[in-house]
Amino acid sequence: MSFSINETFNDNLSNSSSDQFKAQADKITVQLERLYKRLFRNFLRMIIRAFRKGSIVADITLEFSSSNSSTNATQLSNTLAQAVRDGNVTLAIDTNSINVTQNPVSTSSDTTTPAVSAATTQASTVATSASTQNASSASTQNATSASTQNATSASTQNATASASTTATVVAATFNVSFRINENFDTNLSNSSSDQFKAKASNITSQFGVVFKRIFKSFIRMFIRSFRSGSIVADSAVEFSTNETTAEQLKNTIIAAIRNGSFTFAIDETSVAVSSGISVAPGMICLLPVLLMSLLSRLL
Repeated sequence: MSFSINETFNDNLSNSSSDQFKAQADKITVQLERLYKRLFRNFLRMIIRAFRKGSIVADITLEFSSSNSSTNATQLSNTLAQAVRDGNVTLAIDTNSINVTQNPVSTSSDTTTPAVSAATTQASTVATSASTQNASSASTQNATSASTQNATSASTQNATASASTTATVVAATFNVSFRINENFDTNLSNSSSDQFKAKASNITSQFGVVFKRIFKSFIRMFIRSFRSGSIVADSAVEFSTNETTAEQLKNTIIAAIRNGSFTFAIDETSVAVSSGISVAPGMICLLPVLLMSLLSRLL
């Protein structure tokens, strides 16, 4: 999702580590998350990916929990536009500038869910089956298990059986920034540009190889923004457990730089890692349990 806010752009908004960026992001997130949580039960969260000029253009990612939702890009766009017109969102958003695109997302080899995204695919939670059975309606839904038993009643349903419903939930997020010794292209400030997408894809694919080899709980890495100096990349790295520490992650990146794992020249002294949003481990199984409970009521 992207939209224009009728406010004067401050250059500090190009830096996702700046106080101005964080304040603007918080102001938007509070109002829009409240709106979407009220209207869409499967809404998870929103992420401010970048701000750019014109007046202030916000590039945002919205994440939803299930592939079975009828939520679509048009609904999300219309919901925001109507909220602005009704005064439920007090941000000075130009309703004609609202743009929402929907991309399919895969977080692992056997789980796929659509997520609504501004420029790059995003995923946080999926609740699909280990045996790739569909849960498309209450009347036809199967509770996946090793024996492919049907979810015909609450008493026969086992949400925690082995090879049963699997869920990938973000338990820990780290903010990672680093400097690449290359000339900055102003197109990198726009997360919708081909240059941004190509650079982001190159970085995340190479980092992904390293992280998957070292951390079993690694989910994904995504680029929030690029800024000048030479090229400073602001990114987020997500894990399914909270066992990994910021120090471990930083040391892994520095070791990968030194052993030539990356084809781009990262200044190892610029690598900065800090903890972001964390979710308690018990929350990892919450979604499938809620799903099973809902099914038992419907059947």
